[in-house]
Amino acid sequence: MAHNLLDDSRDKWLAGDDTALLDFTLARPTTVTSYVLVSANDFPDRDPQDWTLHGSDDGHTWTPLDSRTGETFDRRYQAREFTLRGTPKAHRRLRLEITRNGGAHEIQLAQVRFLERPVGQGFTGYYQRHDEGPIGYRGTPVAASPLTDLPVAASRVASDLETAATSLAETARTLAALAAQLRTR
Repeated sequence: MAHNLLDDSRDKWLAGDDTALLDFTLARPTTVTSYVLVSANDFPDRDPQDWTLHGSDDGHTWTPLDSRTGETFDRRYQAREFTLRGTPKAHRRLRLEITRNGGAHEIQLAQVRFLERPVGQGFTGYYQRHDEGPIGYRGTPVAASPLTDLPVAASRVASDLETAATSLAETARTLAALAAQLRTR
């Protein structure tokens, strides 16, 4: 059983095959905007590398929501968040179809989390330091995690900070290019 994937514990789920289907039934139709997979305690070659997340309303017809290939986990109990692309739709059932792992004959995970972010709750803005150009930022509110979920929460915060840093760097490059164009006119 894969019930422990939804628990706040370090118990792992282990499948005795190199592919797996994990079905989840939600209490209500939910618009999942991202999901988190947490690697288990040992054997990186058991970690999923290729998978597709599907959504369904009836449990018979499945729509692909997100596909990943060549993904890796750098450490044990690493939580990685994957954001769905496109416009999400509410589903009551989700299926994680793992089609390849790191080469072992078994697949393992410590946790799976599905995240729903309210539409329109993001924020953007700019700040400016003395003698510098404006610097942009953007983000979405993150619900506080319980203390028992610190490894997942810390990894999520680290992932959010990396995303923010990339976004800020892209904004800075764009603004620098615009400033250079304005100077040459």
